[in-house]
Amino acid sequence: MESCVADRLQDHSAALQGGKPTGEYQDFVVGFVADDQNVWGRPVDVTFAKDGSLLFSDDGNDVVYRVTYRPE
Repeated sequence: MESCVADRLQDHSAALQGGKPTGEYQDFVVGFVADDQNVWGRPVDVTFAKDGSLLFSDDGNDVVYRVTYRPE
């Protein structure tokens, strides 16, 4: 992974209330938008690997990123 994105990965759990999803979302991959005029990339598509990791492509940098869960 590119260090500029990997350094910005954040771990968040699903928002639940009474054991049911609330519909709220939380960012867990950030760092692509520098400001209103500049971006670091353009994530465009997602899929899951057999091991459960999330893969997403970035057309701006012509790369595929892999996001995995690491419990603390």
